[in-house]
Amino acid sequence: HASSLPGVLTVLSGMSDMQQVEDNIQTLARFRPLSEVENAVVARAASAYRASGAIPCTACRYCMDCPAGVDIPRVFSAYNTLRIKENKMRFRIDYRSLDESEHAHNCVECGACLEHCPQSIDIPAMMRVVRQAAADL
Repeated sequence: HASSLPGVLTVLSGMSDMQQVEDNIQTLARFRPLSEVENAVVARAASAYRASGAIPCTACRYCMDCPAGVDIPRVFSAYNTLRIKENKMRFRIDYRSLDESEHAHNCVECGACLEHCPQSIDIPAMMRVVRQAAADL
């Protein structure tokens, strides 16, 4: 569980109804820190994820609505399929399932999204990366 990681003082969990509150309470009521083996697995998974070149978007949608109409989280999700699974066909399908008006090439780099991203992703720069990947399809 994230609350057992070094330096974690608070765990935030979005909740929109009482069932989610109760579920979160139950989850932490059974809390036990990660073992050394589990910590090592988490570290290896994080390292592999970072090495993949994936965009660390959690799809929180705080960056939305984009003034240019780009569906930022879905664009990043499609791209991450390419980077993590190295699956060009799935990227092509996922990306083309978006309305053309939601594609990365519509980003005007206004930066309106930047102040809202809790992951501090340089969204306009990543849109350029996705735009190039989509052009290579």
